[in-house]
Amino acid sequence: MDVDIKKAKTTDLKRIQELSSMLYQKEYEDYPDKYINLDWPLSEESGQSFKNSILSNECCTLIAVVKNNVVGLL
Repeated sequence: MDVDIKKAKTTDLKRIQELSSMLYQKEYEDYPDKYINLDWPLSEESGQSFKNSILSNECCTLIAVVKNNVVGLL
C-alpha cells in the first residue's frame, strides 16, 4: 500500500474532523473519561481550530493519503 504524506489544505477540513471524531470515539471506548467531549471534533470550534492550524505559518497539519482518500492525520 502506498501512503502519501501531504500538507493539509482547507478542503481536507471535513475529513480531518471526521478522523478526529473517530479517534475521540475510540479513545472513549478504550479509556472511558467523563471529561471527553465527543461532540467537539465535529463542532464549529474544532473546525476553526484545525483551519487555523492548516493556515498557520507556525505549525502544520499533515495528512496521510491512500488512493486519493485521506486516511490519517498528524
